[in-house]
Amino acid sequence: MAKTRIYLLGAALAAVVVLAAGFFLGVQPQLAAASASDSERSSIETTNAQYRQELDRLAERARSLQSMKATLARLQKSIPASAETPQFLDQLNSTSTATGVTISAMTIGDPTSYQAPATAVAPTESTPTDTASASPSASPSAEATSAPSVEPSTPAAPAPATSPLVTSANFAVIPVSVDVKGTYDQALAFTKGVQSGDRLFLVDAISSTPAGSDDDGTTSGQQTWTLGGSIYVLTTASKG
Repeated sequence: MAKTRIYLLGAALAAVVVLAAGFFLGVQPQLAAASASDSERSSIETTNAQYRQELDRLAERARSLQSMKATLARLQKSIPASAETPQFLDQLNSTSTATGVTISAMTIGDPTSYQAPATAVAPTESTPTDTASASPSASPSAEATSAPSVEPSTPAAPAPATSPLVTSANFAVIPVSVDVKGTYDQALAFTKGVQSGDRLFLVDAISSTPAGSDDDGTTSGQQTWTLGGSIYVLTTASKG
């Protein structure tokens, strides 16, 4: 009876050993492999999600590609890669015809390299001057009527907008002066027209001379208007 118990106990112990060995030799590696596969699957899903987001972004950009090309073409007309003076003259002539003015003179200067504007310097604040404290023995009435004199401070100018992509090596400024004859309304329409055309013409100075007289001595209302400003050239590196 005792031997039977010992045999049963030994068999049970052997079964436990076999199960433990089977777990560590067979089940445990499979569990480790499954865990590694799960981690790899999670990493692949994360990568795929990032790829899907990038593909969605590229698809969105592709849908707006034609619009971006149209915008680029418009900007390249506004500031071309060369002077393109004949095209600019055509723009001025068509605008003068549309507004009724007559171009009497025109000057297009030589291109000059762009110079970045200097950074604005904050103004120095003025200190108040108390005139009442100049004389300690001043009468009470003088002290009452003498108020501190404070000079108003000049507000700081906003910082000029610049871009590291625009330099003296690739951006040039061409001065332009145009004289036109016409009425005030015609000159105003011409100025608006040349500044809103395909080629950017920034007008920064306008002057006029008195209206002339017709052959019968009456005032014609035609004045000579001089518009001064600049057109621009932006060269871009060619792609190889």
